Amino acid sequence: AALNEGLNQTGQVTAHKYLAFIHCVSKRERQCRGHFNSALEIDPSFELGPAEAGHPMWGPVFRSVKARR
Repeated sequence: AALNEGLNQTGQVTAHKYLAFIHCVSKRERQCRGHFNSALEIDPSFELGPAEAGHPMWGPVFRSVKARR
Protein backbone atom coordinates (compact mmCIF):
# COMPACT_ATOMS: atom_id res chain seq x y z
CA ALA A 1 0.00 0.00 0.00
CA ALA A 2 2.90 2.35 0.75
CA LEU A 3 4.01 2.18 -2.89
CA ASN A 4 0.67 3.65 -3.91
CA GLU A 5 0.83 6.47 -1.39
CA GLY A 6 3.41 8.61 -3.16
CA LEU A 7 6.73 7.53 -1.65
CA ASN A 8 9.80 9.31 -2.90
CA GLN A 9 12.29 7.32 -5.00
CA THR A 10 14.37 6.21 -2.02
CA GLY A 11 11.26 5.02 -0.23
CA GLN A 12 10.06 3.15 -3.31
CA VAL A 13 13.40 1.37 -3.70
CA THR A 14 13.38 0.42 -0.02
CA ALA A 15 9.81 -0.87 -0.23
CA HIS A 16 10.63 -3.00 -3.26
CA LYS A 17 13.74 -4.35 -1.52
CA TYR A 18 11.80 -5.48 1.53
CA LEU A 19 9.01 -6.94 -0.60
CA ALA A 20 11.69 -8.88 -2.51
CA PHE A 21 13.08 -10.18 0.79
CA ILE A 22 9.60 -11.32 1.87
CA HIS A 23 8.99 -13.13 -1.40
CA CYS A 24 12.43 -14.79 -1.40
CA VAL A 25 12.06 -16.22 2.10
CA SER A 26 8.55 -17.37 1.14
CA LYS A 27 10.09 -19.25 -1.84
CA ARG A 28 8.34 -17.05 -4.39
CA GLU A 29 11.39 -16.37 -6.55
CA ARG A 30 9.50 -14.88 -9.51
CA GLN A 31 7.96 -12.18 -7.31
CA CYS A 32 11.30 -11.67 -5.53
CA ARG A 33 12.99 -11.05 -8.88
CA GLY A 34 10.19 -8.72 -9.92
CA HIS A 35 10.62 -6.48 -6.88
CA PHE A 36 14.40 -6.39 -7.24
CA ASN A 37 13.90 -5.47 -10.88
CA SER A 38 11.45 -2.71 -9.92
CA ALA A 39 13.97 -1.31 -7.42
CA LEU A 40 16.67 -1.31 -10.10
CA GLU A 41 14.36 0.38 -12.61
CA ILE A 42 13.90 3.22 -10.16
CA ASP A 43 17.58 3.35 -9.19
CA PRO A 44 19.96 1.45 -11.49
CA SER A 45 22.81 2.00 -9.02
CA PHE A 46 20.88 0.28 -6.20
CA GLU A 47 22.95 -2.23 -4.25
CA LEU A 48 22.26 -4.38 -1.22
CA GLY A 49 24.24 -3.73 1.93
CA PRO A 50 27.07 -6.17 2.69
CA ALA A 51 25.05 -8.21 5.19
CA GLU A 52 22.03 -8.26 2.84
CA ALA A 53 24.08 -9.24 -0.20
CA GLY A 54 25.46 -12.26 1.61
CA HIS A 55 22.06 -13.68 2.48
CA PRO A 56 21.73 -17.20 1.01
CA MET A 57 18.16 -16.74 -0.21
CA TRP A 58 17.98 -13.27 -1.74
CA GLY A 59 21.67 -12.51 -2.34
CA PRO A 60 21.98 -14.83 -5.36
CA VAL A 61 18.61 -13.69 -6.74
CA PHE A 62 19.62 -10.03 -6.51
CA ARG A 63 22.99 -10.69 -8.18
CA SER A 64 21.24 -12.54 -10.99
CA VAL A 65 18.74 -9.72 -11.56
CA LYS A 66 21.49 -7.09 -11.43
CA ALA A 67 23.68 -9.01 -13.89
CA ARG A 68 20.88 -9.11 -16.49
CA ARG A 69 20.52 -5.33 -16.56
